[in-house]
Amino acid sequence: MSTNDATSITRPPRPPKPPKPHPSITALATFLSSLPQTDIVPPPLPSKLRYDIYGSLLLLPPTSPLTTEPWSTFISSLPAHSQSDLYTSLAAALGVTHIAINSPIPAKSTEDGNTIRAPQITPLHGFFGDPNAKDFEEVYWTSTVQHGIFQTWCPLHTMFSRGNITEKSRIHDIVAKQLGGGKEGKVGAVDLFVGIGYFAFSYLKGGVDVVFGWDINRWSVEGCRRGAGGNKWGVSTDPRDGLKDERLVLFEESNEFAPGRLREIKRRMEEDGRGWVHIMHVNLGLLPSSSCAYKTALEVLELNDEEKEAWVHVHENVAREDVDEMEVSIIKKFGELAGELGMVVEVGIEHVEFVKSWAPGVWHCVFDVRVLVLRR
Repeated sequence: MSTNDATSITRPPRPPKPPKPHPSITALATFLSSLPQTDIVPPPLPSKLRYDIYGSLLLLPPTSPLTTEPWSTFISSLPAHSQSDLYTSLAAALGVTHIAINSPIPAKSTEDGNTIRAPQITPLHGFFGDPNAKDFEEVYWTSTVQHGIFQTWCPLHTMFSRGNITEKSRIHDIVAKQLGGGKEGKVGAVDLFVGIGYFAFSYLKGGVDVVFGWDINRWSVEGCRRGAGGNKWGVSTDPRDGLKDERLVLFEESNEFAPGRLREIKRRMEEDGRGWVHIMHVNLGLLPSSSCAYKTALEVLELNDEEKEAWVHVHENVAREDVDEMEVSIIKKFGELAGELGMVVEVGIEHVEFVKSWAPGVWHCVFDVRVLVLRR
């Protein structure tokens, strides 16, 4: 055999390296190793944690390993200082300052007196403030940016739904497409359950000139006001002088007053020679049903001066197999309410969006209702 000959050697493949644990799991392991020896055996480390991070806030769902057995019992058995050490370690590992458990808002929250649909959170780490505080500066606020839109809210008093991000994006794209070819005159939208600007901000970023929003939760209105400022949009919470250069006009009151408020703003604008805006979209983002605002939406659209298409985005919780029946019901209801108001309308549903699962077999759906108010 010459010295240039090579002998082929087959080596067994190297075993794959085990994946590195997530920083949150490493933090838990380090915490457990720091505990003094006791008769209480810690639970096995979870393979991963479920959570959401918004700015400096970490929200644990009620199904997280830390909030369910056996970890929940183990944590509650620890002395207070050890529990504090646990959450301090977790916060440091994930780069946050506040931790809370986030529970879903009960479907019957309105019937149970929670008319503002206040969030159900349990603070675990960080100073959230007094839940009874009245001053906006005395409580903790957090924020996030989705699709380039800044939003801020007070977790003690205002909910934030990550699952709505697809609908926010869809609304933006609809408006951007509709207005992509330009527009004649000013175009507006009305959000009858504006919250912290979940959908109102998508209308603004999509290109409408102004959004009018209503909410009875003062904390939501303040979050919406702050969020608009963060996006460099002019905002007014006192539009008694009529619409000027504001892109967002907020009302801290029941949306039953919307038609009257808009009628007054329209009158003042027309007196000033500026002309009214065409309301192209009305958003009804209340769950489990927004049927209470169908009539108000029609009254708002009656203020339009021309026979132009408009859309009402109706949010409803509905079983998948009942969606077709719900479409028929919505069209029928809009027709009946229009008759009560003395309006002549054409109503149809152009699209049904399945936003997210609400409960087993039940979906949060948005029905895009096309409404054409006919002038007689």
